[in-house]
Amino acid sequence: MLTSTVYEQRLAIIAASGGEPALIGPADLNVYEYDWSPDGRRFVVSAAHGSGDDNWWIAELDLLDAQSGAVTTVVRPKLQTASPRWSGDGRRIAYIGGIMSDEGLTGGMSTSFPRAVARRSM
Repeated sequence: MLTSTVYEQRLAIIAASGGEPALIGPADLNVYEYDWSPDGRRFVVSAAHGSGDDNWWIAELDLLDAQSGAVTTVVRPKLQTASPRWSGDGRRIAYIGGIMSDEGLTGGMSTSFPRAVARRSM
């Protein structure tokens, strides 16, 4: 049975001192996985526009600015992505790419690239 329910996962930041959560990024960007950069200024996210339940297999790797919420696509993969991670020095981003049956069942080849790379197809 098809449903009109839209599943959505977004990132929110809460100040260490407390307060209300601040949602970041476009309202229609479903974030599946993320890692906060070592300098705290951005996130690398595995994300797709539209319903989260329907688009996991077409997710891209994006950089999401922690202050403005601006999104920059860094990789438009040919296969699925999982587990995006920053290197400890913040100079590289790594992820796993491959054919995966379900979100959370990760398998494939690890790939890394300099964070300055933008709009690559891999």
